[in-house]
Amino acid sequence: MVDSDKFRFRFLPAPEGLSPFIDSLYTFETDVSEIDDILPAYSAQLIVYARGQATMEMPGGGTGRSSEAYFLTPLLEAAPFHLSGPVRAAGVSLTARGWAALSGMPVDEYGNRTMDAAEVLEGDLADRLTAIAPALRDGEIDAEGAAGLMAEVVRDGLKPLRPQHVQMIERTFAWLNSDLNPEIADLEKELGLSARQLQRLCRRFFGRPTKGVVTRFRAIRSATILADPNLTAELRSKVTDAYYDQAHMIHEIQRYTGRTPKRLSPDEPHLGVETLGTGGYGNIDLHAVEQGGKRPIN
Repeated sequence: MVDSDKFRFRFLPAPEGLSPFIDSLYTFETDVSEIDDILPAYSAQLIVYARGQATMEMPGGGTGRSSEAYFLTPLLEAAPFHLSGPVRAAGVSLTARGWAALSGMPVDEYGNRTMDAAEVLEGDLADRLTAIAPALRDGEIDAEGAAGLMAEVVRDGLKPLRPQHVQMIERTFAWLNSDLNPEIADLEKELGLSARQLQRLCRRFFGRPTKGVVTRFRAIRSATILADPNLTAELRSKVTDAYYDQAHMIHEIQRYTGRTPKRLSPDEPHLGVETLGTGGYGNIDLHAVEQGGKRPIN
């Protein structure tokens, strides 16, 4: 939990049985009138705003805007945002499997945008979500209670995925966890897919071709590790060895987190940095770098 002069931010664990679909729940409150920050490339978010508003400069152009109940679809690069406070909000961070099972929308077509709840969910589910904001605003529930109700909407909205798609998503996460630079051929072999088939599925569930998936998750994992105040010299070396040189590492981390490595541990809390905490990730083991990752990928 972060409780600073600017904001209060807390990660909550996924409810029982929902960890394949939800990375975490979270609450956010601030009494500050204006906050500007950058959100790292992140999985899909379901967010309820009881107070305040948010706007975001979306990767590739356009502006995303908050509503009382909306989805921030998967972000494929870091995105600057502006909060107009005071803000009182709760959220659900969805996994790749969770977004697919809840929305059925391919990430390469629907990523990098905001969508009202009714654009993604059927009427009753969307109505339940839109009822949460006024209840939170009027004090009928607290922010943790709001997040819990949102998780139950997610539970009720999940639709079965094809078994081969579930296998692909789960094995891709295991593969990403195996190394900072896992060999793409290993995943093709394990799944029994051609390079073209794997590219298509990676675009659908992760928004990028296979190499781009590696690059994105490597940057996020590297940033989280480098921001750890208990970082060891050995672990730092494993991260830096995953890149061709320092310039390559700085460029990649900035592209996907909005910050250079030196700015990942600011003197005062920043919301964008706090979202890189390990509490926000369920299926990616951000510290699984035992292989060292010595095969750089452009």
